[in-house]
Amino acid sequence: MLDAHRLRIWRAVVASGSLHAAARHLGYSPSAVSQHVRLLQRETQLVLTEKVGRGIRPTAAGIALAEEGEAVLLALQHLEAKVADLREGRTHELAISCFASVAQEWIPPLGRRLQEELPGVVLEVSINEPHEGPGRRSPDLVVRSQSQTATDNPPAGHTAHDLGGEDFVVVLPASSPLAAQPEVRLGQLSDAAWIDNVVYPASPTLGILLDACRAAGFTPAWAARCDDHVAATRLVAAGMGVTAFPALAARSLPEGVVARRLVDPTPHRRVVVWQRDSSAHTRAAQVALAALEESAAEHLAGADG
Repeated sequence: MLDAHRLRIWRAVVASGSLHAAARHLGYSPSAVSQHVRLLQRETQLVLTEKVGRGIRPTAAGIALAEEGEAVLLALQHLEAKVADLREGRTHELAISCFASVAQEWIPPLGRRLQEELPGVVLEVSINEPHEGPGRRSPDLVVRSQSQTATDNPPAGHTAHDLGGEDFVVVLPASSPLAAQPEVRLGQLSDAAWIDNVVYPASPTLGILLDACRAAGFTPAWAARCDDHVAATRLVAAGMGVTAFPALAARSLPEGVVARRLVDPTPHRRVVVWQRDSSAHTRAAQVALAALEESAAEHLAGADG
């Protein structure tokens, strides 16, 4: 196997034009550079130099070795940087899987903090609700909804962190008589036309809402279905019906609609983060988790409920 250090010295000799110039540029003695060149010739079994007058010049084989060695040394430099990143807990990529309201409300300040503290980190965000599915790479952090009674355990190789909980709100036209109330009893919506903002039956968010409706004695009568809460609010604004989702998703509403807290019963969800153990030591994962915890502390009830 070729010695990378000698290959670097040989590249410097070719680039500098002479042994003496390379020695001056590298801060070595000419004899030390000459010795490294002789050892490299022995390793490669190639003639790397030829005499020209009182000096030497690279042979065609020597020039080819320097040119091909450029790519090898660059790749080795990248590998050494990657090893240093791993050793120091740094990473150049961070993947987060989360539901849409977190992507809209919490990811922007998280991304800004990553950029400030760890310039060069590439943030990849995948939406996991309403449809659970793989992102482009295994997520380092998975933000999920859970019911208060859920006993879901994180997958193997992950650690769970509870960010807190929040109540659901109903989103209805501002012209509705119910909009004048500070709270809306869920039973008051039994005859309303409903807009499903999830569609996916296995979604924990939809399950929480349906359980609350059953407790209030009815099943929603769907007038429309879409798998995006923003689009659902536009349908509410168009007068098609009402929709309901966690309060975080109601922070930005279009004109003509309002959000009111639901009571009797109040649907409630927990927000948890599953952190991948294999990347939890990295600075990027630590910064991202801290940013999520800060956003949760601002917008959600405490982890104790």
